[in-house]
Amino acid sequence: MKKTIVLFLFFSLSCNGDSNLEPVQEKEPVEIEDPQDESPKDPEPQPANAFHFPSSVDAGNCTYPSIAPEFCDWGLAAHDIIMLEVSSVELILSPSVADAATQNLVQDCEGAINPGLKINGRVTQSVNGITGEISVDVGSEQLAEWNSSPYRDVNGNMKWFSEDTRIKSGDLIGLTIYKNPNTGSFGILGEHFFDLDENGKIRFAEVSYECEEPDPKKVAGNTFEEIRGQLQKCTKTSASEARIQQKEDAWNFRSFADLGVCIVVR
Repeated sequence: MKKTIVLFLFFSLSCNGDSNLEPVQEKEPVEIEDPQDESPKDPEPQPANAFHFPSSVDAGNCTYPSIAPEFCDWGLAAHDIIMLEVSSVELILSPSVADAATQNLVQDCEGAINPGLKINGRVTQSVNGITGEISVDVGSEQLAEWNSSPYRDVNGNMKWFSEDTRIKSGDLIGLTIYKNPNTGSFGILGEHFFDLDENGKIRFAEVSYECEEPDPKKVAGNTFEEIRGQLQKCTKTSASEARIQQKEDAWNFRSFADLGVCIVVR
């Protein structure tokens, strides 16, 4: 928007009527906005390095508040902790889960599909040594917990409820991944995304969780090298064994782990 600057100058006349004018005071310029000017405005500045990936939405008022996992329990249960350079994202439409109770699968859904999500990319850093191109799947029920998730529009194209936090090609995103013992595919099984700050230290979204499991302890603020060094000192305990089993059991619920859901109205 154009602005007009107006200067207010004040002068005084000498007592003898002399016509010489001497400035005695000058006020600061006053900006007057032109209401007819519709030129484009500069965008509002955004915080530097703001976390822009989806995060879970905490329901609150839960019966049993969740507790953040201990570092060793979290790290020993994971297949790997990685940074992934995203090459593409796509919806998972088939197979899909036809019955949430039995987790029966269908190849062709006769109704609407709440899709899953596949994130494809190249591993740039890892704690346990995984390398190369991989795909990581996210089930429909996980997507429903995000503050922004993908969906199919009327033309069958993928859209996001919020463009600000969508995952897209070129993103560098942090993932805790687990391997499906039956298919060999990878998933995140409810883990939160993270990224790296300007010093290469892990950073999660600034969310306070009451019912959702909080971020693991002693992870944020460390580099990959520091995480690797700490994890090498960990030994399995009954708590870490329980978490490993919990994540393995999660693969039995494909609508949560890695697939979409077929919805048929009868």
